[in-house]
Amino acid sequence: MNDKELKEHICKELMEMADEWESGLARWAMEHPEEDRILRQTGRKDFEGTGVAKRENMCYDKCSQKSSKEEPTMYAEFDESLVTGNEMIDGQHKELIEKINKLVACCEQGGGKLEAIKMLDYLSDYTEFHFSAEEKLQEDISYPGIEEHKKQHADFKQAVSELHEMLEEEEGPSDAFVAAVNKNVIDWLYRHIKGFDRSVAEYKNMKSQADRL
Repeated sequence: MNDKELKEHICKELMEMADEWESGLARWAMEHPEEDRILRQTGRKDFEGTGVAKRENMCYDKCSQKSSKEEPTMYAEFDESLVTGNEMIDGQHKELIEKINKLVACCEQGGGKLEAIKMLDYLSDYTEFHFSAEEKLQEDISYPGIEEHKKQHADFKQAVSELHEMLEEEEGPSDAFVAAVNKNVIDWLYRHIKGFDRSVAEYKNMKSQADRL
């Protein structure tokens, strides 16, 4: 049972409970007409079965939607916190984020399995290009943390490979797949850029200034 099916199941049970409560309250109102009249006159809407059922129906409708206000679809955004100061790296990061967002949009807009796989392939291909360019830059400047940086890149490639496997096993991009993209692609990229990539750019800048002295 995936996340969407689980939410629908829970909300369906809530709706059934509301129906039972509504029936119970109706029986109670017939058996205790005076008390029921007083409760209604005092405006205690919580005791009205129709109000309960209506609220639970609203819950079911929200749970049936692909994305809700409580669980918004997350898009990547290139802002000032991701600027490394290296024109090549920053430009490629913008392109990478654009491809990530195309994948997320495909999932959010109900794209099918084949379309999602195509978007993921585009992302994977550009990731290979970008990582190769970064690693070439690090070799050129003799960056001391290159091996750890390469390991980070390998971990990301593995995460993308696992996303491919998820799509192959499912009928299409599910809520669980989108959650995995948010966690293993977007969140990872933010941490990686702010930490590892910024360190490379700072090292390159520092080395360039030292060479000019």
